[in-house]
Amino acid sequence: MTPFEQDLLKILLDKLLLGVVAAGFGFYLARLLENYKNKKSYELFVWEQRVDACRSASRIITEHYFSVSEAFAGLKAAAEKGSMSMEDDNAKKLLAHAEKHPKLRNELIALTPFLVPHVTEAAVSYLNEAGRVSDLVRGKFDQGAPKQEQLSLAHSQFQAACAAVIDAGPHGALRR
Repeated sequence: MTPFEQDLLKILLDKLLLGVVAAGFGFYLARLLENYKNKKSYELFVWEQRVDACRSASRIITEHYFSVSEAFAGLKAAAEKGSMSMEDDNAKKLLAHAEKHPKLRNELIALTPFLVPHVTEAAVSYLNEAGRVSDLVRGKFDQGAPKQEQLSLAHSQFQAACAAVIDAGPHGALRR
């Protein structure tokens, strides 16, 4: 082999080796980019699930909140009257409300895997306050008299917790 052919062979092997290294590095970068895109896609999916769960829970709790507000009005009317018969419209509304409370708990329990802890805590706080009204309607007086202000505060805190999840965006989706 002449020196020219040896140099040509060295140049070809050198370029081939550089090409393999460049292809390997390109493949590595493509994998990194693909993993990054998959991670961001997953975070977006989780965030969408949490937002949907917050929206569902918010709808359920808000409907229940208005029902509880009506129950408060019924309890107030019964207190002013001094008694309530089972044929009274207020009594029927109150009993209907008391029957809705376990259903509300079950619907919210189904959503808890998707809710972040501070939203779950706010929902539990609301449920405890609303449960006091249902207990009072059922004749259980061991938790004391419920207060409209505390129920309103628990409802507002729940709504604020849901809004914080939505405002966090997909980048805060995996922070638990």
